[in-house]
Amino acid sequence: MFKHLNVFLLFLLLFIQNINGQNQIIDSLKIELQKEKVDSNIINLQYDIIHELTNIGQFENALNEVDKMEERAKASNYIIGIYKAQYSRANIYTFSSELQKALAILPPLEKELNKNNNQKYNSLKASIYSALGNVYDNLSAYEKALKYHTKSLVLSKQMGLKQNICASLGNIANILKSTGETDKAIATQLEVIEIKKEFGTPFSLGLSYFNLASYYDSKKDYISAIDNYNISKKYAQEANDKIGIGICDLSIGNTYVSIAGLNNNELTLNNDFSMNKSQLLNKALSYEKAAIKTLTEIKSSYYLPNAYTGLATVLGNQKKYNEAQKTYLKVRELTKDNDLKTYKTATEGLYFVNKEKGDFKQALKWHEEFINLKDSIESLSNQQEIGRQQAEFSFIKEKEISELKHQSEIKILNIESEKEKLISENKQRKQKYIIWTTIIGLLIISLFLFIIFRRWKTTKKQKELIDIQKQEIEKEKKATEDSINYAKNIQKAAFPSLEEVNNVIPNNFIYFNPKDIVSGDFYWTAQHQNKSYLALADCTGHGVPGAFMTLISLNILTQILAEKIIKPSKILEELHLRLQKRLNNKSSGSLKHGLDIALCMIENGKLTYTGVHIPIYHIRNGNLTEYKGQKFQLGGNGSTLFQQHEILLKKNDLFYISSDGFPDQKGGKKGKKYYYPNFRKFLLEISPLSLTEQRLKLKNEFLNWKNNQEQLDDVSVLGFKIN
Repeated sequence: MFKHLNVFLLFLLLFIQNINGQNQIIDSLKIELQKEKVDSNIINLQYDIIHELTNIGQFENALNEVDKMEERAKASNYIIGIYKAQYSRANIYTFSSELQKALAILPPLEKELNKNNNQKYNSLKASIYSALGNVYDNLSAYEKALKYHTKSLVLSKQMGLKQNICASLGNIANILKSTGETDKAIATQLEVIEIKKEFGTPFSLGLSYFNLASYYDSKKDYISAIDNYNISKKYAQEANDKIGIGICDLSIGNTYVSIAGLNNNELTLNNDFSMNKSQLLNKALSYEKAAIKTLTEIKSSYYLPNAYTGLATVLGNQKKYNEAQKTYLKVRELTKDNDLKTYKTATEGLYFVNKEKGDFKQALKWHEEFINLKDSIESLSNQQEIGRQQAEFSFIKEKEISELKHQSEIKILNIESEKEKLISENKQRKQKYIIWTTIIGLLIISLFLFIIFRRWKTTKKQKELIDIQKQEIEKEKKATEDSINYAKNIQKAAFPSLEEVNNVIPNNFIYFNPKDIVSGDFYWTAQHQNKSYLALADCTGHGVPGAFMTLISLNILTQILAEKIIKPSKILEELHLRLQKRLNNKSSGSLKHGLDIALCMIENGKLTYTGVHIPIYHIRNGNLTEYKGQKFQLGGNGSTLFQQHEILLKKNDLFYISSDGFPDQKGGKKGKKYYYPNFRKFLLEISPLSLTEQRLKLKNEFLNWKNNQEQLDDVSVLGFKIN
């Protein structure tokens, strides 16, 4: 019912961040400028000063400096200085939303530089391409914007300018997001992050992770969004970026509100936190309050109203209507003169609050004001759209228009002359020709209309039949999807809860990513006296057949332990025999079903492992040891004795168990499998991190590797650490 205000303010974040630091840079550049005597060096210093002034929004001062720079460059005939002055002027117009003026400068400047074709201009050309991309992005001309940002990216790569490469890729990612290609935007932003890890500042990395989180948020992958908002917040803390910390807390709070707003089915599928709606709203409340505290400390008049709006949204959803009303009134007070959209959102919130309270007189008052504000904003948007259209067409040259007009007049005169000539030569013959042409034309039209009518009737019947068939198919499809989603809930209920897993092994993570709605992979935990058991298994197949196998196997494992069969090797022997009996796998001619499994028992400082096909990886002091499972079909034909491996445990020992879904996934640049050696190497790389960060790294590595390839199998990775 109560909607929060989305906070995708990244450009503004970058735009006003660290203003004091940038002022210090400007002061330092001005000191250098006073010492310099060489014209070309003076012009380049002026160029840097203009760039910094533009970044902190001092557009008038920046334009004054451009005038001085251009005058000096022309006086000394410093050509590249003249070009830089023209680009700087256009860039200021772009930042200040004067797009018509920017377009009057940039296309002719691009043409001039392309005509010179001098490599020393390549860096400036890349900046011009980027500026044109930003202009067209603001005009919502995404195809043109993408074209220019790609040209900037190509030039930046040729010159090895990593900072420019990241900027171009970031712009491309935002355009992909704007055009609905969110998965591609995520992949592109992950590429930016990998490059920035080599040279980027904590603030820069935090900004990229915030972008990534916002993309996940927009596609309703709320768990991934919160994970990446937390990473962004960590970098903001490292950079002492109070605005960034506040915005991250605000965004996390808003995301928890979004999760709480899901229906029951969606909440079950998207809530890895195992919290109900009341707990989710309490979580959101704590983050919104933290955001308000941080933004109040730094007197952030721009972002603070958004934080209060988030707080009011949570209070409204918690049915604390009086507190929500006070908070919405505070938002209106903070934004009445400077932020019409947030002011409108607060007014809408007051309407909802009074409606829920049953104060319909006040609700009507606020609703009427909300409608008036909405009309004002739409009117303003329409005026802006007209301005944008005028800007896009303003750079068409008058000379081209006059040439088109002249050509049109010549064609008209030629047609008239030819017409008079034909009439004068044979007026009577032309009349007969017109009559016969008219008759033949009418006959052809009549025949054509008859054919069209016949075809229309046939098409109408076919369309009616197709519509009936489509409705039946959609009905069957929905019934099937509902059944499978219900099956997922049953399967999820059969799995141990996160609380049960934590009771068995407190420090753990589980990355569980089924190929289909239901999974052929499963994990299992149990306790018997002082013994703790955990297992990860990969059943034959995936989807519905695999899911049936998981339920059968989980049931058998629970029965075996209940019968006090506690030795891991004996548990697998009994599991093999009972699966063989259940699935009728003894005869050589029957279908073979079974599973691969890794089973561990922890007791008195010792871990006992036994497995089939699935290994267990042990990392101690930066060294990885692999204990392999036996090559045997569990539940299939035949019998065997199962071997055990015993490991004496030490503090900070790390263990990982994985099905074959991750190593066998195809992807990368050549579409090959990830393979086990790469998987073991990656586990070693992430082992120093916290378990939460390890899970996120595994998830991002898998998605980045898979990219646009189809997921081939269920993916499960279980990791745990010994205290």
